[in-house]
Amino acid sequence: MSPIVAALIFVLSSPASAKPAVSADVQLLKRLGPGAYRNEPFRAPYIALFQRGSKQLIFVSGDHAMGINSAVAKTIRHAFKRQKPQAVIVEGLGSGAENDGSDRLRQAKAFAAKRPEEFPENYYPIFLADHAGIPFVGGEPALAENRDALKPLGYEAEDLLGLSIGSNVGALSDDCGKDRDKCAKMLDGMAARSALELGIPGPYGFADFERWHDRRAGLRTPAHQLTAEDCRPDGSPSATYLQTMAYRLELIRESAIVRQAEKMLNKHDRVLIVYGSGHLVRQREVWKTALGLSKDRKPF
Repeated sequence: MSPIVAALIFVLSSPASAKPAVSADVQLLKRLGPGAYRNEPFRAPYIALFQRGSKQLIFVSGDHAMGINSAVAKTIRHAFKRQKPQAVIVEGLGSGAENDGSDRLRQAKAFAAKRPEEFPENYYPIFLADHAGIPFVGGEPALAENRDALKPLGYEAEDLLGLSIGSNVGALSDDCGKDRDKCAKMLDGMAARSALELGIPGPYGFADFERWHDRRAGLRTPAHQLTAEDCRPDGSPSATYLQTMAYRLELIRESAIVRQAEKMLNKHDRVLIVYGSGHLVRQREVWKTALGLSKDRKPF
């Protein structure tokens, strides 16, 4: 064999020239609108299994219920036991290299040890992943990416930070709504790290978020009593300040989640993703095109 032919074979067979096993088209993402859930097979929680060849995306469509005895926690355990994922993607954790997940894992272990009945949906798969010895990652876009997308629309970095902290308050509403000081203790560290990432002068803590909320959010509800509903994407004229901002970020966020899932599927054969049910509705066409029709089941 001539050196030229050998070199050509090497180039054509090298990993760098090979196409990825899974390619997801973010142009297929959909916004939530009236009747968006009409064609979903079940009410959350349930599992949608997308598979092509050896590649499996195990999508747990969650309902954000709390506790290890909730239907969604049982569904997550079922997915671990039956599908044996090799990696996990969780909601609310950033996808950037600066988000190593150590704080989230520490909090998950604290829930397991002290308050298993209050285990949040997006903390529980982290605990199970650690126990199984498999990696977990977040799917959220980098805050700087969101900041740059919002700047032309008149939003400041602190506005984005306010939405980010507010969404976390909503996710922990059972804790935060009852006890402001407990909420502040839980989110002070997250607020400080996110402010640093966004270039906001520090130190920045929960009290600073409260002042921003009183000034900008336009809600009578105290900052520590925000709910997930207060921060959901809504493009209607009646939407709140936070809901409108979330709506403008909706597909940017969704694209980042899809890109993270695509990346993990090209590293592993079986990837579990645990996100709220609306994310599956937005992404279903993406994964149907990339991996084929899903097999849906509701074990609990």
